[in-house]
Amino acid sequence: MNIFQKYTKRTNSRLTKIFALLMFPIACSLLGCGWGGSIASSGNTATTTTLIASSSTVSYGSSLTLTASILPSTAAGTVTLYDGLTSIGSGTAISGVATLSLTSLAVGSHSITAVYGGSATYTTSTSSAVTVTVTSSSSLTATSTTLVTSATSATVGTSITLTASVVPSAATGTVYFYDGTTSVGSGTLSSGIATETTTGLAVGTHTVTAVYSGSTTYATSTSNAVAIVITAASTTSSSSCGLGTGAYVLSAGSATLASASYSATSEDESAVCVQNYGSSLTLTNPTLSTTGSTSSTDNSSFYGLNAVALAYGSSSSTNSGGTLTITGGTITSSGTGANGVFASGEGATVNITGTTINVSGGNAHGLDAAEAGTLNITNVTATSSGASGSIIATDRGGGFVTVSGGTYATTGMRSAGIYTTGTVTCANAATFTIADAEGIVVEGANSLSSNKCVYTSTANSTDNRTIFIYNSASGDANAGTASLSLNGDTYTATSTTAPFFYVTNTTTAISLTGVTINNSSSALLTAQANSNWGTTGSNGGLVTMTTSKQTLSGAIAVDDISTLALSLTNSSVYTGAINTADTGETVGLTLDATSSWQVGGTSYLTTLSDTGGISGTSITNIYGNGYTVYYLSASNTALGGKTYTLAGTAGGYLKPM
Repeated sequence: MNIFQKYTKRTNSRLTKIFALLMFPIACSLLGCGWGGSIASSGNTATTTTLIASSSTVSYGSSLTLTASILPSTAAGTVTLYDGLTSIGSGTAISGVATLSLTSLAVGSHSITAVYGGSATYTTSTSSAVTVTVTSSSSLTATSTTLVTSATSATVGTSITLTASVVPSAATGTVYFYDGTTSVGSGTLSSGIATETTTGLAVGTHTVTAVYSGSTTYATSTSNAVAIVITAASTTSSSSCGLGTGAYVLSAGSATLASASYSATSEDESAVCVQNYGSSLTLTNPTLSTTGSTSSTDNSSFYGLNAVALAYGSSSSTNSGGTLTITGGTITSSGTGANGVFASGEGATVNITGTTINVSGGNAHGLDAAEAGTLNITNVTATSSGASGSIIATDRGGGFVTVSGGTYATTGMRSAGIYTTGTVTCANAATFTIADAEGIVVEGANSLSSNKCVYTSTANSTDNRTIFIYNSASGDANAGTASLSLNGDTYTATSTTAPFFYVTNTTTAISLTGVTINNSSSALLTAQANSNWGTTGSNGGLVTMTTSKQTLSGAIAVDDISTLALSLTNSSVYTGAINTADTGETVGLTLDATSSWQVGGTSYLTTLSDTGGISGTSITNIYGNGYTVYYLSASNTALGGKTYTLAGTAGGYLKPM
């Protein structure tokens, strides 16, 4: 076959396919393709198209809506509508649906089909024909529709019945109810009456109408408009919410309030509370305050009792909580256990942006989540001045907290910056200033992942810890590996005596990448047992610390039931002494070829891995500074029991023991 023959064959084949596609709508119209008929081509997915008309009979000039549905619903492309062989319009399929509204059909009977044009993935298909009769206005009996409602004002979530009366009462068909242009339901006429009941109207004013769609005998008609005002389900302080009460309680439906002001003064009373899954409250620039105290600090910490703003759910394992969204405004509290914002229970969610929070009572956290609740915090300014009132916290049952930007401060004793018994992330330069506590606390098998946040803290003089990782064994957190990841953060620790990291009664994995650490103390890490937590003899700190592009300095202390595995990678530099008392149960150090250790005192290692730095009997990336580092021969067979000379002009040695 020559080139011309090949070209002619390809061209004829293409023309045949194009002609088939162009003629298919006409052929289907003439031959009466069945429901969803399609042309299948090899490799393409077959489709079906169904056409529905909003009415089988319309008066001339009335609007007719034609809806084409394509299966699979993922099919995309153009649907063209035909009146017989004449195209009367087209629409784009979105999620398998295309609609077209017409007012131009002439008086008479029309056989309308919908043709889906197909795509590279899906075949074409043509619907069955739908017959629509257009009558002259004078040929239909005129109707009138009147709408009445069971209430013209109600609180959100209230059931409201819409009743349409069509005259003549012999009219048959359907009445559609609209809130503006949004459908709220429909009803079938019976003796001229159609009803619909709704609970879904949101807070605000709604203009409701009823539209009778007409029939082959009766003309369409639209009712009078009825205004319905929906207000928030404001309640008295005796209304139950969670374990307490609320000045404003939303238990069902949704509400949106602007510049609302709610205050609570009684014990265990929230200013606002949203409960039950599916309920949703949106507040813009609210003023929320409480002065009452809690009857139970445990219930305040676990379930949000007495919180100013509470999203509550009764279960930590199934969706049970409501959603509270707050933008701007202020939240203040002065009572004991009066957390500013709290999410308790699975599904309970608080989204808060640009709000100012000030809590001053003891055991009052700024923002807290427990029992699998969720907090999404963006650019909030929050302060806590009472004791034991961490500004960002999770508690029993865990929680999920995301902090993005904003400023957060505490001045109360033992009021940490972030206290996590759940999953917490921090990003976008969120800034913490902590006057009398740890900046970060991770309890149990939980985590903090921080990326470019800023911390400044002064340790409590009694506790003497900057970052605290432990397991209290109180039931607030499960035992397991505590995870702390700091990436590009800046941390300034002002205490001159507190270790930067203090680990007890837990296993932890610490990851440090490019963190700027300004530590006023000479102690970097202490891993040891503490009689306040755990069982004597098994309550040490088991630490794995991995660094990348990290500069560290300060002493590392490990007691006889604690362990350390320190890995320096990607040009990390550590300056300090490790395990100078030779007490650590096991102490291991790993360096890659790009990283180094400036030895700051006599040190004792169980294991050393430094394949990139050892050359003969010299080590090029451990600088002795006149000190000796000892290693355990039995655990380091690769070192051969030899003595190695450390780098640097001051000398130093790595010796077996």
